[in-house]
Amino acid sequence: MLPFIHIGPVEIASYGTMIAIGILFGMLLIRLRPRKCGLPLQDAFYAFIFGMLGVAVGAKLMYIIQALPRLIPHFSELIQDPMQLLMLLTSGFVFYGGLIGGLAGGFLYSKVYHLSFRVVLETLIPVVPLVHGFGRIGCFLAGCCYGIPYDGPGHVVFGSAGFAPPNIPLFPVQLVESALLFLLLAFLLLYDKYAKRPRSIVGWYLLIYGLIRMVTELFRGDEIRGSFLFFSTSQWISVVLIALGVFVLIKYKGLPVFVPGPPGMVYNPPGMGMVDGLPEVAIVDGSPGIAMVDGSAGTVLVDGPPETVDGPCDMADNPPDSEVADNVSEIAETANGAHETVDGTPGKASETS
Repeated sequence: MLPFIHIGPVEIASYGTMIAIGILFGMLLIRLRPRKCGLPLQDAFYAFIFGMLGVAVGAKLMYIIQALPRLIPHFSELIQDPMQLLMLLTSGFVFYGGLIGGLAGGFLYSKVYHLSFRVVLETLIPVVPLVHGFGRIGCFLAGCCYGIPYDGPGHVVFGSAGFAPPNIPLFPVQLVESALLFLLLAFLLLYDKYAKRPRSIVGWYLLIYGLIRMVTELFRGDEIRGSFLFFSTSQWISVVLIALGVFVLIKYKGLPVFVPGPPGMVYNPPGMGMVDGLPEVAIVDGSPGIAMVDGSAGTVLVDGPPETVDGPCDMADNPPDSEVADNVSEIAETANGAHETVDGTPGKASETS
């Protein structure tokens, strides 16, 4: 257990450090995914920031709600002791509250800037298990979210500096969940890239993480999350996630393939909705194209003959370089009805309804 990292006279909380590392790796992943999904990079980063703000607020609110039975009897002490109140506000977070808050933050950004919430989710969802996996390592270092008493192979013993009971062999549930989260991340990325007829990776995340959490809760030794009947609070939320994941998988396919074209033109990412009454006519990174809404397989018209695409949220490895066919230009002109110059390059501007 290492609740704090000391760099000379500076003391840094290990949990916060691991979260920061997870966010940095998450930003690197975001750098790669928007072009695969047709979401502008700037929007992906800002949606991520909105989501992380929602995570912080939601995780803290859920922690306070779950801790209320213990806090109410000592409410007057908290008011009189600013340090205890500060500890309450800066320590203690609940992941499911963060997940709900993060979804709310991403939804808010999507609505304010007229983006498809589903495209934003499909783009950013792999970042969730990535950051969460590093967060669970931080839990282990801080000694929180500890496991049940266990003296078998791989058990851990914490000291008195953290939240776990000291000098008692415990199951390393934090590290187990972290490993499962990284495996979930690998599955989402590989499935998204190689599946022939993919379903929504948001649905896969909700289903698989719900199952992971249902199992790992059985090995948790801390009872701060509360319980109702035969399930903990987190297990009840997991049941909802599993049902929601199954629903999303049945209803939604993966996003269409994103086919890149010449840079410097305005475009609508796949899934953005109707454009001038036409079904999802898009300027795909500069090349006029058509993609179906709701993640259905679409037809992208680039360089002449229509190319039918039905695959994961991915880019074509070798986009064609010849001129766009005349019939494609006519479709784009019908959809856009206006011209504008972007970065000095004449282009067709499209509007999102």
